[in-house]
Amino acid sequence: MFIHELSAVDLSGLELVFLSACETNAGKVVNGEGIMSISRAFTNAGCKNIITSLWKAEDHVTSFLSQKFYQHLENGHTPAKALQLSKIELLRDKSYSQFRSPNYWAHLIYIGNIREGKNDNWWWFIPVGLVIILLFLGIKKLMN
Repeated sequence: MFIHELSAVDLSGLELVFLSACETNAGKVVNGEGIMSISRAFTNAGCKNIITSLWKAEDHVTSFLSQKFYQHLENGHTPAKALQLSKIELLRDKSYSQFRSPNYWAHLIYIGNIREGKNDNWWWFIPVGLVIILLFLGIKKLMN
């Protein structure tokens, strides 16, 4: 399948694609269009979230990151957070200490909606709401 053929497929129901092959975000630069890559073809086809690779990478590191990514995803994390946590685990794992340079782990990037999933930041409404109520009551009391 060619990139232009993939772009024509409807993948709007697809939540995530993990493109772990080397340089899946690299491609031919087309004037007025940008970089035509396989990850862009998935985006054009409607895929909502993509993990893609910027350069050639070490296979063992990519395998480690992929396995940890799916574990974190199964634990309920968003794809962006799962990728972040898998990279942190790699950096903390003593058996992978020779791979701490970003050249080994920064090749995988996330393209998509970083806010999807449950929103745990709703609590800030409570203090803001209380301040607004107190200000309203204070102004009302001054006017009487």
